[in-house]
Amino acid sequence: RRVHGGIPEVFPQKMGELFMKIGDHVSFFDEENNGFLTSSGFAEERVCLTRCHEGTQTIPCFEDAVFEVHVSKNYVSQNEYNKAVAESGLDISKPSRLLDNKKISRAKNAMDSEQRTNAANQARPLGQYVTY
Repeated sequence: RRVHGGIPEVFPQKMGELFMKIGDHVSFFDEENNGFLTSSGFAEERVCLTRCHEGTQTIPCFEDAVFEVHVSKNYVSQNEYNKAVAESGLDISKPSRLLDNKKISRAKNAMDSEQRTNAANQARPLGQYVTY
């Protein structure tokens, strides 16, 4: 699939190949700026546009332009828990003291639930169509 001005142009393919699936490897090419969206590592959140060599559609390390489709994870409760712990000034090496704090205890329960939900979502099989 290629996007021109926000309008997708779908190349002729089998119907099943038109939809993105969990585990697909994708790259994003910007024709206007002649470059690929790249990132320097697996867990790196920052991305940038790496311009291609003059007159080509090649970049120094194409592996940096390949992304794998994963199910999204939610970290809202984890961030709230970390914030509550930081604001409490309590020693995190003593978990029992942390859980005596009601705000931290509630945040911990929410974080545990969030982690279970994330794990369940990650268990979705590779090849399942993306439905977000």
